[in-house]
Amino acid sequence: MEFALRLKNETIAKHKELDTHPFIEKMYNKSENVDSYNEKINLKYYLDLHFIILDEINEKVKEYINGGDKPCFIDEFNDGKDYKSMCTIKLTNLNSVRNLIANISRDNIYAYCYSFYLGILFGGQIIKKLINKTHDELLIKQANSLFDFKCNKKELIQDVKRFLVENIENQDLFIEQVNHIYTLTKYTFDDFDKRGNCS
Repeated sequence: MEFALRLKNETIAKHKELDTHPFIEKMYNKSENVDSYNEKINLKYYLDLHFIILDEINEKVKEYINGGDKPCFIDEFNDGKDYKSMCTIKLTNLNSVRNLIANISRDNIYAYCYSFYLGILFGGQIIKKLINKTHDELLIKQANSLFDFKCNKKELIQDVKRFLVENIENQDLFIEQVNHIYTLTKYTFDDFDKRGNCS
C-alpha cells in the first residue's frame, strides 16, 4: 500500500476527533446557540494557535533541516514571516498549548510539518471563507497571511507524497507521531472550548 494512503487510513480516526470536536463545530456555527461573536472568537483562537505552532515549527525547521533537504511544501510555509507577532490571545497560558510546543523535536519535526502544514493547506480554505464572512478586517488580513499559497495546491500535494517516500524511513513511527500530535491538538481544543485561562 502506498504510504500516503496508509498514513491517511491509520490517522483518520484521530483526525476525525479534531474535525468533529465541539470547538470546531461551534467555529463552523453548526452547533445550536452559538452567536456570531463567539463564532468569531473561536476563529481567532484557531488562527492564533496556528500562528504560534507555525512559528515554533519554522524555527525548528531552520535548526533541524538543512536548506537543500527541504521539500518545497516546507519552504512554502517556512517563509520568514513572524507569525507569533500576529497573536492577540495569550494561548501559552494554557498547559495544552505549551505541551504541544514542547513536544516538537528533531525526531518528529517532519510529523509536525505534515500535520500542521497540511491542516493549513486543506482546512485553511474553509476557515478563510468563514473569516471572510465576519467582515472583520484584522481577522481577514491574518487569514490571508496564513492561508494564501505561492505554489499550486496540486503540486504541493504531489510534493508531500514524494516527501513521504523519500524522507520517512520508519513508517510506523511516523504514523504514531502524527496521531500523538493530533491528540495533543485535541487537548488544546478542549481548553479553547472551556475558554481556559486565555485573555
